[in-house]
Amino acid sequence: MDVVFGLGFIVGIVILIVVAANLSMHELPEAELLVSWIGRTAGLVMAGLALLCLLGRTWQGATINDVAALSLPFLGGVMLIQASWSTGLALALIISASLICKHFGGRSGAADDPLEG
Repeated sequence: MDVVFGLGFIVGIVILIVVAANLSMHELPEAELLVSWIGRTAGLVMAGLALLCLLGRTWQGATINDVAALSLPFLGGVMLIQASWSTGLALALIISASLICKHFGGRSGAADDPLEG
């Protein structure tokens, strides 16, 4: 799956370079519209692929920890399609929670599960 996202990123960069190379000052408004639609299309593809992967893993019975990593590309794709404060806030909260869990997670002094014998 990482290969698909990486390949999409490279194709997007190549398209932007081609557009910028063929740009004159008189065609600037049309180029801005084209770049905007390319970004929205890339966001739609990224969010769609991440959503399909999320649904597939959930259907197979994956835990929340297995599925949480796919929420970042999904929300990033949604941000590219339509930027709003709520999507940005959700993306920031997930990244912040991930960094906090990575920094403070795995302590050896955690209490044992009382249900385990």
